[in-house]
Amino acid sequence: MKQSVPKSVDEYIASQPEALRPKLEQVRAAIRKAVPEAVEGIGYRMPGYKLHGKPMLYFAGFKEHYSLLAAVSRIDIPTGFLRRTFIHSLIRPDGGVIELLRSSS
Repeated sequence: MKQSVPKSVDEYIASQPEALRPKLEQVRAAIRKAVPEAVEGIGYRMPGYKLHGKPMLYFAGFKEHYSLLAAVSRIDIPTGFLRRTFIHSLIRPDGGVIELLRSSS
């Protein structure tokens, strides 16, 4: 059965595995703190943020990780933002995806 498209970020997070929800809420809060003027919504079946009307960033939850997907080639976020916010990260050199492993802490 095909999953329905979530109507809100709250609905998206609620549909994810229970163990992953706190991390997704952490990602959401960190994005809102770093870019408070970004507009939150759903795009490509995942939470996304637009800045000045243009897509900026998306995030998605998976069974063992979550990912940040940049919609632009450069996002000006304060230095150390990702390091302070996300403990485990792997930046893929082949594209704009950052995969973040779910940690037990």
